[in-house]
Amino acid sequence: MLVRVVLAISLAVPIATSLQAQGSPRPVTARASRAVLAGIVRNEAGEPLVGAYIAVPALERLATSDREGRYRLRDLPTSPVTVVVRAVGRQPVTARLTLALGDNAHDVTLAPATITLVPVVVTGSASASDPTTPLDVAAVDPQQLRQLSTGSLGRTLEKVPGIATISTGPMAGNPVLRGMSQGQVRLTRDGMPIESFQGTSRWTPPISFGSVDRVEVIRGPASVLYGSSAMGGAINLIPKALPRAENGRVELDGLVETQYFSNNGERYLGGEVSGATPNGVGLRAGFNRREGGNFTTASAQPYATTQVKGDPKFTGTLPFTNYDQRAGYAQLGLSAGWGQGQVLYDGFDGYNNFLNSNGKAAGVRMANHELRSRGTVLAGAWVLKPSLALQELRIQRAASAQLTFEQARATSGWDQDLGRRAITGRMEAEHPTLAGVTGKLGVEAQHQRGLTRLSRIEPSSRIDNVAAFAFEEWRHARVTISAGARYDHRTQEATPGSLVNALPVEERAGLTDRTFSVANGSLGIGVRLRPGLTWLANVSTGFRAPSAQDLYTDENRPAFGWLEGNPHLAPERSRSIETGLRFQASRATGQVTAYRNSVRDYIYMQNTGRTRDVRGEQRIVYANAQADALIRGVEASLEGEVLPRLVFETNYMVLRSRNRRTREALPLMPADQWRGTLRYSPRDRGALRGSQLRVGARHVWAKSIAGLTEPFAEFDANPAGFGISSTPSYQVFEAGVSTRLQTGRQHLDLSLDVQNLTDAAYRDFLDTQKGFALSQGRNVSLRVSAPFHILR
Repeated sequence: MLVRVVLAISLAVPIATSLQAQGSPRPVTARASRAVLAGIVRNEAGEPLVGAYIAVPALERLATSDREGRYRLRDLPTSPVTVVVRAVGRQPVTARLTLALGDNAHDVTLAPATITLVPVVVTGSASASDPTTPLDVAAVDPQQLRQLSTGSLGRTLEKVPGIATISTGPMAGNPVLRGMSQGQVRLTRDGMPIESFQGTSRWTPPISFGSVDRVEVIRGPASVLYGSSAMGGAINLIPKALPRAENGRVELDGLVETQYFSNNGERYLGGEVSGATPNGVGLRAGFNRREGGNFTTASAQPYATTQVKGDPKFTGTLPFTNYDQRAGYAQLGLSAGWGQGQVLYDGFDGYNNFLNSNGKAAGVRMANHELRSRGTVLAGAWVLKPSLALQELRIQRAASAQLTFEQARATSGWDQDLGRRAITGRMEAEHPTLAGVTGKLGVEAQHQRGLTRLSRIEPSSRIDNVAAFAFEEWRHARVTISAGARYDHRTQEATPGSLVNALPVEERAGLTDRTFSVANGSLGIGVRLRPGLTWLANVSTGFRAPSAQDLYTDENRPAFGWLEGNPHLAPERSRSIETGLRFQASRATGQVTAYRNSVRDYIYMQNTGRTRDVRGEQRIVYANAQADALIRGVEASLEGEVLPRLVFETNYMVLRSRNRRTREALPLMPADQWRGTLRYSPRDRGALRGSQLRVGARHVWAKSIAGLTEPFAEFDANPAGFGISSTPSYQVFEAGVSTRLQTGRQHLDLSLDVQNLTDAAYRDFLDTQKGFALSQGRNVSLRVSAPFHILR
């Protein structure tokens, strides 16, 4: 019943308010109850800045400054709002404003960018823009996202402190947050879950960045906000704002962007059109395609030539590592004094081929389609945010058939065909400040239906989850306290498969019908010890219900062996304690955080010592098991101006883990690493704005396998002689230059980057192909982005 209520409210509110807004004219009192924010954005010399962005993140409102630096935002509430002003090559400015009825002036001067200030956080609380907030959230802003984005989510985010990636070539990148990955990290789009098939380390998140404005990452348990699978953290993709004609004229804009990578001939092309009318209708539509050929390793001789133990089996251009991604998105909505309502679509269809150690291919195709209805409704001093999402996901694999995607498509040679439909409704209510307390209350309901057409990787299943949550922040003088709570009730049903059917009849009862009722909480504090220096501490819990694959899988995984599920698995539960210091000054900013995450019933793959015959090949049998575990680590980041316009940016992370049962480290943990970048930002000259020259380095320490629980552990003792599982230390270097060419209101963004500058031969510990191949060699990329105005 609760599912139906939440879904009905989520769909009805934006539709009802839209119809109301299009109906009879509002009375004068309604129009007068809104505020207008206007002003001029200038540089340090007092000159107007064209193309600056002025945003009210909590209300999803955005405007840009014109040739005179002027901007205007209409229909704002008279309650306090956080306003962010940013421009390329400039330091962003954040202000908390209480607006009065009618016109409000807010002029802003943006200084040249040297260091990056603490970003605005809207993931946890709409008002969490103060550096004293206890939330540990990292943000990738729009400019950084355009510069860093690739076909791999993990590669795109790996420069964020505390994030590593489990990689398989240039496309498949599974983000790792504080040692947790796959089903332990929740992907969301504007707070709504993105479901996916996360059964192996070669998981490819089904997303594209075309419709995304920025990315926010919660490091540490986020189950208070997002429930199951957020016990390691959450990655929230925040879409571009609904276009709005703030100046009362019809607006129509376009965007063309392209990117090229030299290593694998990868090409990216994207296009977008967006516009708005004075009566509040906004639209956006875009399409992009990313296509890559086989990638090339650094120059090195293979084991067949050198006969040196541990040398790679394959070097040079690796066969079966090509891929193709196609994505489209659309946005249509209506905004007025009551807020806004919109419908959004995101579609993704792609394939990639994997190279296996036997030299044969494994082709995979994935398709994902999402349709969402969202509203931001101003109800007095409250902000209501109803959402409804429908997601259709499908994955096909030709791994055991040892076919490329192209061959499998032509012959229907798939050995796996899975589908999933998820319907999610969510209602958030952000309340006004009361005695210094701001925050949100919410309810969420989800229904999933999984259909297995082929394979025993998981049976057909059904999942229903309902939840209620609250997240609040109290601010007073130099202290900020945050607290959150969430309750989830989850039921899972699955069709009995080979594992369950092989058990005695008396043991089968209840193994395919599971129920989990879980409460989670968080408590944090931030204390400003002195101006610019804040002490932070957080205690939080998280959980993950075992997936259908964890419970019931019973099939060969070509990447590492035969995997058996465990129908008796309990949910994973985590308890995290972290503390740190955050500092911010005019010429330096940074943070150091130490954390300790204790996990009860951690799920891992145990090497059983048994083998299963697959077409005459003996495959190691891994069985899912559970044990209590501990993950501890330190993350540190620093950004400081060493000379005028010369900034040094660095981050470091170290992590230790332990399986309390086996006394070994946990599998798939990242190696300790350090990254540093020297960035020079020359003064704007003529049409060149926000230019940067960058050189950087990354040092990764040696890492040994956890033991028999480690995937791909067999290569350290490989009788064939090639490959490694434990990896030595390595260093890679990079360089880049970027600039904006500004001509009137039009501009062109250019970026040239070189990865692995010296073409170093290395293998990352979390590279799933390390056992038989090197990681990617030198790679030069050129990106061009050209926004343009069609009608304004």
